Amino acid sequence: MRNFIKAILLMALLSIPAFASAGFLEDKLIPKEESAFAKDYLQHVHDNDFAYVKSKLDPELLPTVTDDNLLRISAYFPGGEILSTELIGSQVNIINGVWTGNFTVEYHTKYGWAIGFVALKRIDTQLIVTAFSVHKANGSQEELNRFTLSGKSVLHYLVLIATVCIPLFILVTLITCIKTPIPKRKWLWIVFIILSIGAIQMNWTSGEYRLNLLQFQLFGAALMTMSKYAPSVLTAGFPLGAILFWFWRPKYVAAAKVLKQAEVSEKLSEKLGEKVIT
Repeated sequence: MRNFIKAILLMALLSIPAFASAGFLEDKLIPKEESAFAKDYLQHVHDNDFAYVKSKLDPELLPTVTDDNLLRISAYFPGGEILSTELIGSQVNIINGVWTGNFTVEYHTKYGWAIGFVALKRIDTQLIVTAFSVHKANGSQEELNRFTLSGKSVLHYLVLIATVCIPLFILVTLITCIKTPIPKRKWLWIVFIILSIGAIQMNWTSGEYRLNLLQFQLFGAALMTMSKYAPSVLTAGFPLGAILFWFWRPKYVAAAKVLKQAEVSEKLSEKLGEKVIT
């Protein structure tokens, strides 16, 4: 039981800042060849090199891809010289031995910003484009998705407060539970306390949110961001177990006092009995 409690406390200390930044775009994790291919492919779209664009497409897509369609897609690139290109998204999957990858590239030109997307599939040693798109952006994704408190709604602040306070409340409750004399199966209370029930998830950038009544969240909250180019997602759960514990705790404390008084009385009676016999 002691080892179990130590493990729970360690999880609490590690999870209280349960606000993780998952750096999936670290340089060493990005497939170099495939990401370079995706950027080069989008460059050919930008340059209206449609012969090359079609030559790398999945054959099944060719009948639906016309020069007019490609012209409309390339028109989403803002005019002017390209000042910078940045790979801002990379996702790779291998399912049943088939490699697929999705890459997102941000373009900055003299007259604006654009986001390009390319989906690839590897057949033997050849890379095939299974989908691609381009759309205009209002600015740098890093700036647009920067975590800031200015210009946010009341709901933003409520979710943020819950995301910060609920783990602290759960941690305090957990430590109190461990110290509280509970006669049987204290570990069940511990598990019940550290898991919140239901959750609200909010995209901090857009303010979009969704409720999930069946979600169980460790220590009641999390703040996740996939990269500096992606929006932060806040998750706050309802700490039902922690709340119920505080209703039950007075009963456990009262029962422990009665038991302790009974033990003291029993010891006192034994001592008095010894004196009488003596």
